[in-house]
Amino acid sequence: MAFKKRYFYLLLLSCVVLTVFSGCYSVLTKRDLTKRDFKELESNPPIDKYGERKEPEKPEDIQYYISTKVTLKLCSKPSVLTVDYSGNLIKKNWRIREQVTIESNEKGKLLSMDKNGYLVIGFEENNPEYFLRFGQLFDGDDEKYYLIFDDNQNYTITYGDGVYDVYFFGDDFPHLEIKTKELPLRYNDIRQAPGWPVFRYR
Repeated sequence: MAFKKRYFYLLLLSCVVLTVFSGCYSVLTKRDLTKRDFKELESNPPIDKYGERKEPEKPEDIQYYISTKVTLKLCSKPSVLTVDYSGNLIKKNWRIREQVTIESNEKGKLLSMDKNGYLVIGFEENNPEYFLRFGQLFDGDDEKYYLIFDDNQNYTITYGDGVYDVYFFGDDFPHLEIKTKELPLRYNDIRQAPGWPVFRYR
């Protein structure tokens, strides 16, 4: 019985401590990316320590994540023959990757936005020419950025130089997520204004 009471008091003490310090720490939470995030970045530029508005943050500054594991399997090899500007036939000898895996919650970087407004996201730092495109597909309240397929019937995309079949896990289509952190604002309920005299007498 004393053992149970001891744990009860420890639990009660931890609840009190969390209540007291709940405004002093922040927690990272993951959620779906929406278009509103971009608008808020533009309309609410951060304030520096002098109270001046800084340059607005850019969408490229956000760390993006993919919501679910995606596996790409090669279904069409690229053409190995091309012609240069002098008319010479060039045969390319490159290594083709048969399969590419992008794990769930893998970090991605916004490389650009294409003419359709799709977000071009790279997941390979050393190979920026390999990327996926994400865009808003559905009307209504769904503002998620979903993976864009070149062929919606067969779930194929162009990734680098090859065409790949896309396999993903779960019921929801792969989409972009971001992490957010809530920082509490420090304030006092009551404050006496100190005044601002033009001249100070010594």
